[in-house]
Amino acid sequence: MAAKPPITLGELCKYPRMTNWFRPVLLSKLLLKVIIYDLFGQYADRRLIVAALDTVTPQALFNRTKLARCQHQPARSDFRRMNAWRSRQS
Repeated sequence: MAAKPPITLGELCKYPRMTNWFRPVLLSKLLLKVIIYDLFGQYADRRLIVAALDTVTPQALFNRTKLARCQHQPARSDFRRMNAWRSRQS
């Protein structure tokens, strides 16, 4: 079987030109976005799945948020201890 001869420049001009979205800079930016969106998307998807599978009554959900607020706020006794420690440091 005979090999095809290489394409001449005249024939090459008849082919369509490369599109702009094949530029290496644009492709590298696209790759970076895909990696970032994939990482954050996987995290967000897991949270949505956990939330969707969590079958809890509205009252239990309210109690859970109330408990979370209490855990994130320091108790008044902590403020008293902190103020006592500051007064000793001065």
